[in-house]
Amino acid sequence: GDDNKMNGDNKMNGDNKMNGDNNKMNGDNKMNGDDNKINGDGNNKNGDDNKINGDGNNKNGDDNKNCDDNKNCDDNKNCDDNKI
Repeated sequence: GDDNKMNGDNKMNGDNKMNGDNNKMNGDNKMNGDDNKINGDGNNKNGDDNKINGDGNNKNGDDNKNCDDNKNCDDNKNCDDNKI
């Protein structure tokens, strides 16, 4: 009956604590979130650049208002001789 004492040597199963340490490493993936925020800021800067282009186009439109001087060409109506 003394030979049955060997069953008590199963304490080795308690060494499975290593699994807990490996799971903690997954928490270090927070760095991916920070990288994404940087990309978001870059996209916003592109939006600001587009606003500058829009302002430039508006200035061209204002320059066209100077073409109101063509109304002075109404004087040509008096010059019937110009009907060549």
